[in-house]
Amino acid sequence: MIFMQRQTIKGLTTAAGIWATAGVGMAIGAGLYVLGGGVTVIILLAQKLLHGRFHWLTTPKTEQLVIRMTNDTGTTQAIQQLLEDKKIAILSFHAEGNGTNSDEIVLEMIVRFPGSYRAEQLLPIVQEAPFVKSIELK
Repeated sequence: MIFMQRQTIKGLTTAAGIWATAGVGMAIGAGLYVLGGGVTVIILLAQKLLHGRFHWLTTPKTEQLVIRMTNDTGTTQAIQQLLEDKKIAILSFHAEGNGTNSDEIVLEMIVRFPGSYRAEQLLPIVQEAPFVKSIELK
């Protein structure tokens, strides 16, 4: 039920929901109808509150970016500065020249987006840079 994927935990609320449902079922099965009903209302309110669009509650997202760009002086620093300006943390960074085209460089990065930021918002911004040939989310 609980998975670790790309330095992000998935399924934790699902597992907690299953345990909470089991607890409510046990309370109702034991004849504690008021307790079971009250806890159900509390769970539903908590789910509504926590799954709302509160940016301060969202967790950071980790994604892998592959950027192909021209191999000019300062291009990698420009990409790093662009990401820093958007408060995107670079967790892993690997750059290599493309064997078939020596004037192209491929950057493979694992980045952590702030909780309120969606990865799709970065794509148009990075692609506007004249030295970027392509960008891909993996």
